Amino acid sequence: METAYDMLASLARYLFVLIMLFIIAASAVLSAREGRMMRRAKRIARTNIRCIKIIEPNEMMGRRFYINGECTIGSGDNDDIVIGSCGLSRAHARLFDHKGTVCISVKRKRFFLINETQQHSRTVELEPGDRVRIMDAEFVCIGVGGEEDGNAQI
Repeated sequence: METAYDMLASLARYLFVLIMLFIIAASAVLSAREGRMMRRAKRIARTNIRCIKIIEPNEMMGRRFYINGECTIGSGDNDDIVIGSCGLSRAHARLFDHKGTVCISVKRKRFFLINETQQHSRTVELEPGDRVRIMDAEFVCIGVGGEEDGNAQI
């Protein structure tokens, strides 16, 4: 017959195995999460534009918004970059990363200007120093080095 000591030892072994399995499963989940975070950090580090700096409207002049993946520009509360009182609609434009280059696109056949030249209504790749005007809002793209080192002067 089994003694109480043998039963306790058997229970301790099962408990030890369960704890070890839990630790292995938890470390695998954390490792997968770390991998996703590292891939995202590498993708962000590859982008050519780090942030945008608002030029107009005047009440927001100088504010910087950092680009992390995809963000929307508009006047709605759900937009990532909210610029009110300048004629923008909700989710008016979208900034997104495409293979390391930040692009801008507008929704529903709207137009925007880059460097005060021609109007665009399609997706356009942005470069550091580009000045983008959408309705009455204007911003400049700031590169990885942290300066407006491209086509425009401020």
